[in-house]
Amino acid sequence: MDRSLVKAWSYSTYGNFQRCPHRVYREKVLKDPRPELAIPEGKLEHPMERGSRIHECAELYMKENLELAPELEAFKDNFIAMRELQSCEDVIFCIEEDWAFTEDWTPTGWISEDAWLRMKVDMLMIRDNEAILIDYKTGRRHGNEISHMTQAQLYQLGTFIRYPELEHITVEFWYTDIGELTQATFSRNFGLQFKPLFTQKGQEITNAVRFDPKPSAFACKYCPYGMEEGSGTCTFAYSLGKKK
Repeated sequence: MDRSLVKAWSYSTYGNFQRCPHRVYREKVLKDPRPELAIPEGKLEHPMERGSRIHECAELYMKENLELAPELEAFKDNFIAMRELQSCEDVIFCIEEDWAFTEDWTPTGWISEDAWLRMKVDMLMIRDNEAILIDYKTGRRHGNEISHMTQAQLYQLGTFIRYPELEHITVEFWYTDIGELTQATFSRNFGLQFKPLFTQKGQEITNAVRFDPKPSAFACKYCPYGMEEGSGTCTFAYSLGKKK
């Protein structure tokens, strides 16, 4: 019998678990309700809602030939090039797809009972045995380099497993707010070497029976249960002085 408290994980779950396992416990096990997203002072929308909107605009540009959103203008030439490639018969595109894998890394359905890992793909372009995997970033780049490289390693692994004919994958992060692009290229032999690592990382989450809190100024500030930007319901939350 499966007694896992957390049935499936994702890159965001992995990041949250590293920062504070107790947050994952509240989200995935207790299923505590999240507070409504408060719009920061001086902003017109919450950063998470803004990110979702910009991702949707990119999807509609690629799928429906709609106009490019102003927030994506820095990558206008990139988007135009990608949309032109869609007409090529030898090119395969995946736009805003939901992928899931079982614990032995077999592709499965997003809502299947055996889904163990889930990942959302912004854009994937495949030609012959090579691919470009693109992820849009609406937040900052500085300070997130290690985290984003970890995501690149996980996503290229999932792509190699899902498409066994691929020999090379270039992962690109498009930082839409600052107009910067970073790349990391993986060969199949090198990319698949990350499988044991992420199997271990995923099992640490899905086999966990303890979710000890790790309060800190960084982890608690943006936690939905913290005192700074969240509900303030977490009794372990670290406060910078803003009390609920």
